[in-house]
Amino acid sequence: MKCIEIKDVLVRKNTVNISFEVGEDLKKYFKDNKLTITYTVNESDLNLENVPISILVVPLICNILPIIWITDGILYIDEIDEDFYKSINEFKKGYIEMYPQIDFLGDIKVKKIIKYEPITKGRSATFFSGGVDAYCTLARHIDENPDLLSIWGSDIPYDDKNGWKTLQANLFDEAKKLELDFIIIHSSFRKMLDESVLDKDFKLILKDNWWHGIQHGIGLIGHAAPCNFLRGVTTQYIAASFWPDINITCASWPSIDNFVKYCGCQTIHDAFISRQEKIKIIIEKHYEKNLPINLHVCWQTTTGKNCCKCEKCCRTIMELIVEGEDPNSYGFSVNSKILFWCKWRSILKFDYDFVTIPYWNAIKNRFIMNKQILRNKNNYRYINWIEDFDFENPDKNMYRRIYRVLRKIKRKIFN
Repeated sequence: MKCIEIKDVLVRKNTVNISFEVGEDLKKYFKDNKLTITYTVNESDLNLENVPISILVVPLICNILPIIWITDGILYIDEIDEDFYKSINEFKKGYIEMYPQIDFLGDIKVKKIIKYEPITKGRSATFFSGGVDAYCTLARHIDENPDLLSIWGSDIPYDDKNGWKTLQANLFDEAKKLELDFIIIHSSFRKMLDESVLDKDFKLILKDNWWHGIQHGIGLIGHAAPCNFLRGVTTQYIAASFWPDINITCASWPSIDNFVKYCGCQTIHDAFISRQEKIKIIIEKHYEKNLPINLHVCWQTTTGKNCCKCEKCCRTIMELIVEGEDPNSYGFSVNSKILFWCKWRSILKFDYDFVTIPYWNAIKNRFIMNKQILRNKNNYRYINWIEDFDFENPDKNMYRRIYRVLRKIKRKIFN
């Protein structure tokens, strides 16, 4: 059968274990029939024993609902928070609008619907990774003193202790500088699902992978429910990754995220604007609020620092330069040599696709707009190439063509 039934919800201090049974037809999509989540705040346990079951199950439900919908299955639940239950059909409409080629069906059978409010009210929280999107949202709402939430088990795998240790140290350092509470949510939610099978079965119809196209928006948002209930959070921000006129599908989108609610808490898909506009806001708040900014955009290294070599690092460096800023003031460690190679990697090596092309074109447009001001900056020689570069057809660039020919010759000689 195409069904999932939540069976047991066990809490021990700051850890919740939720076990469930999966019908035979859906078993291939799961590696485990248990979700384990641990919550800490400022390195101390966040006691979950006073959180109702109807709220504790929200993280699991958010991560299995899309499977129920897309397979026309049934989800059986003993109890659920009323706000969240009412919001399900609302954020489901966002998926239907995004993927008109897919029938989002399925059903939820609930024994008890319970109305809850947070213990106190008026606080806010935001997911925080240290990247441009996250910093922009934090900068926009810094006066609210929001809780900073980060999920270990999302981008960094659940069992990767060394990788998380490095990132955690950086994030804790940022939280302390800003005098904000930092909450770590350690979750097995991606380990629980078999994304390779989900990709295989649905990638063709989604034209995207399961994580990016279906899961990660509500999958992340749901994790905040238990800690937000305890801490009186009534506004939960999740930073936008894209902007209105970009032609792309993404599981985190205003038409989905803005309709997720639970126990008196409203989700806001924040700063649905271009990345270059976000860079501008970060810079403005840096000066206006004397806000320390230590951007962490790189996932290529395990040191916790930006490598200043990968496409994302070089792109962010260029985004800062076209605003007239020194990347060294925003978490990068660059000199003339690094900037020289950043320029030439961008010209010669990087592959530009439907996701990255809009970012680079925005940098190009900003360069043209600020050209006269940038001429007087030391970094002008590392960015002026961008005006004539065609990101939709990068191989038209003469230097790039020569580089590719030489690389082929080199391979033939040494292979």
